[in-house]
Amino acid sequence: MPTKRCQVLRVQVGSVYKEEKVVSRKPAKNNKITKKTSGFKLQDRDLHIVWFVAVHGYVTMPHIKLFAFEGRNDWGQWESVSEQAVYRRLKTLCDAGLLAHQRTWYGDHGIYRATKVGLETVGIDLAPSRLDRRDYDHDLRVVDLALGLTDHSCEGWITERQIRGRIRPGMSIGRVPDGLLLGPGGERWAAELEISGKETQRYHDACDRYADRHRDRIPDDSPFWEPEEHLDDYIGSGGEVDGVVWYFFSDKKRCRALAAAEKIIADRSYDHYSTEHLRFRFHGADPPGPPPFEKWEEQEEEDLLEAQRLARERREEAARQAQERRRAEALAAARHYLTPKEQEKAMEIVRRRKHEQGRSWQLTRGECEEALIEAMTNKREREQEKERRRQQTKDSIKQFLGWNQETGR
Repeated sequence: MPTKRCQVLRVQVGSVYKEEKVVSRKPAKNNKITKKTSGFKLQDRDLHIVWFVAVHGYVTMPHIKLFAFEGRNDWGQWESVSEQAVYRRLKTLCDAGLLAHQRTWYGDHGIYRATKVGLETVGIDLAPSRLDRRDYDHDLRVVDLALGLTDHSCEGWITERQIRGRIRPGMSIGRVPDGLLLGPGGERWAAELEISGKETQRYHDACDRYADRHRDRIPDDSPFWEPEEHLDDYIGSGGEVDGVVWYFFSDKKRCRALAAAEKIIADRSYDHYSTEHLRFRFHGADPPGPPPFEKWEEQEEEDLLEAQRLARERREEAARQAQERRRAEALAAARHYLTPKEQEKAMEIVRRRKHEQGRSWQLTRGECEEALIEAMTNKREREQEKERRRQQTKDSIKQFLGWNQETGR
């Protein structure tokens, strides 16, 4: 029981002041916790730990140790600390009111949850989580999956708890995954961890709901987004993803889900290799492997090919317009250069040529234009040949008469 506190008050009785002791009803401060946390200094690692616990709901000491106390240094050497050191720091965070520890079952690690103060400290607008014994094993294995896929950093991982915290009444994003895995190019994969077996129809329904929310294109600035921006875009798009990766501990369940996904592909009549188009992947969970982050590179390659195609079409269009412009100029010159009789004669020549080939006498507009341009070209060539011969004759006469080009005599 907390000890009662006494407070001395000065009470006025008439013109005389008396001092009386009043017992306070407020519980006294826990001097033991105050003494233990009086020298506590919040570090960046502590904030990361509280954030890690807050976004996952609840985790165990081994999870926190992998996340914040182990890793490779700058020289590639693995560094770690003892479990006692981790427990001491977690106890300090619990005494400071940032985390809360709860025992579960005999022989299992207790869980750590972020308190309301801890959530406010790291700026997460979520309610403190509660232990759900039905999903206890699944939730902890999802934390294992997140650590395994992100090299123990959880960078590029958005939890189910964060997703559900953004869903408002009236919103629909389809099936909520166990987590979202973000790729370096802005890819967004829904991650599902399967522990208990499902019926084939349930796998079929899940794949069908994901297929309805397949994202056709990654935004161009997506590689530079922060996780919060990815989450906002995911909620705003109605739950669109670039692919779905399932993790199984049983090959039998994996084959069952693969068959359901292939049926979805067949029902939607996508002419593509197996489950490639909708990007369904089915991996083992021990150890987990990330899905292929290839969509951004494929999209960049497609954009490059599309840009090259458009540039080629623009060049072809410019060449076609230039050719039409030259043709129009040549046609105008032919009509101006040829006399009406010459034009009619050119038409008659083309008609006879078509008749000899067994075709109709009637000329199309293009054939008429080609006939005029050809007649003009032939006439110019004849005139040029005539002028060349005339000039040759003059040169021969001058040479015969001994014409001197320098004196002009």
